[in-house]
Amino acid sequence: MHYFKKSLIFKIKFNEISTLIGIVLIGIFLRVFYIDQPMRFDESFTFFNYINKDWSHVFNYSAPNNHVLNTILIKITTTIFGGHPYVIRLPAFIFGVLTIPLAYFVCKRLGCFGYIAALIVAIHPYCILFSTNARGYSAIVFFTLLFLLLAIKITEKFNHWDIFKLALIGSLGLLSLPIMVFPLCGLILWLVLELIQSSQSLRYVFWKFLIPFVIYEVCISLLFYAPVVWFTMQPTDSLKQSLDLLFNNEFVKSSNGTYFYDAIRAHVTNAISIYRKDIPITVLILFGLFLAGGLVSDYKEGSYRITRLVAAVCISTLVLFILKHQMPYPRTWIFLIPILAILTDRGFSYIIEKLNINIFASVSIIIILSLYWSFTLLAKKSIYTYEDTGTYLDAEIMAKKIYSILNVDDEVIAPIIPSNLPIYYYLWHEQVYKKSTTKNSMNKYTYIIMPSDDIKLEMFSQPPHPIDTKLEIIREENAVKIFEFNGSAIYKLKSDLQ
Repeated sequence: MHYFKKSLIFKIKFNEISTLIGIVLIGIFLRVFYIDQPMRFDESFTFFNYINKDWSHVFNYSAPNNHVLNTILIKITTTIFGGHPYVIRLPAFIFGVLTIPLAYFVCKRLGCFGYIAALIVAIHPYCILFSTNARGYSAIVFFTLLFLLLAIKITEKFNHWDIFKLALIGSLGLLSLPIMVFPLCGLILWLVLELIQSSQSLRYVFWKFLIPFVIYEVCISLLFYAPVVWFTMQPTDSLKQSLDLLFNNEFVKSSNGTYFYDAIRAHVTNAISIYRKDIPITVLILFGLFLAGGLVSDYKEGSYRITRLVAAVCISTLVLFILKHQMPYPRTWIFLIPILAILTDRGFSYIIEKLNINIFASVSIIIILSLYWSFTLLAKKSIYTYEDTGTYLDAEIMAKKIYSILNVDDEVIAPIIPSNLPIYYYLWHEQVYKKSTTKNSMNKYTYIIMPSDDIKLEMFSQPPHPIDTKLEIIREENAVKIFEFNGSAIYKLKSDLQ
């Protein structure tokens, strides 16, 4: 009998581990498929301005495009392995993969099965996109869950070392992206409520936890951002300008009140559309039922622990959003995916237990259906076309074509954003990693690369190549088209042909 019990425990643990490994492998497979997708505008901007230069530029916060922790990690990986797209994306990829088992462990600590939360993080298109995009958003999701995992432990028992570790995690998240302040405030609010709920007095929570945490958080964050402030102020020798770039840039500065409130509805509609993109309606309905089941489960249990978590994060996010008075990109809210996934997992656990259904059989069916949907997602290559951070799918092909006919002294102009920097990146990549096809010539030629008409033209380029001048050349037929692909075209100045 004792042997039978030990075998049963081993079988359950083996099933748990093998199921989690299967989910992680699905997440890895999906991310590996997309890790070599065409370079995007923001990635290329980061590479040229902060990575493909000396180390001091890594800390230069000349624009919010510099997600500092991610940039530091990319600098390390590219120094070792070279500046290939998959190497540039390696830190985001690792954070994205690690988030999958982390979602599982968080749910287990909260009394759920964890498989559904891990699966959502593994296959959600937006999580896949930013696990294969050299930005700091997958790090935000990772540090949000890591912070929550330690916070759960602190609700049971804490000491100063735990508080320090919590502040360190929060500071690393802030170094990844300042938007970490949104989940950070929500999780702290939840943690304070949990400590009070566990019969700790408000005075005790305030003095023993909240004040030490705030002190640690501020000190560590200041330490992390000190080199950022220092290197940012070097070009102008102005501390005020350096701090303005950090705290008063165009993405932080409050907008006009009327414009802000008028834009909220469009922002919410757009965000919902983006986060549900490529997810079948039947899947949305199913996970909607699981969400509702999570709320019912918390109500039946009477603890409201997970409901309180979701409410604390959502309410604090809404309050900060209104106080900030600035319309962020919808990708800012990516940290809500794992938070809602936890409640969804809670609902799944509750429904499975109430219906007395075998957990592993149920999860296996859901995994198989997820695999089918995932292969459909891969077949469509739809994530390639997501416009977040500026996409231009033909950049590599256009760059290879122009490089094959390029002379040493020729000039290449790509005047349209977001197509310009990806083209320049692949031109750089061809020059550094491919066999050189450049040659000397008596003449200097000028080539203009124009994207297809359906590309999202976000803005125009700045001098030294004013877009109006270059477009006028094409409008007035002063350039001849020498190559076309998918509507994108390469033009050569007629004056160069004479």
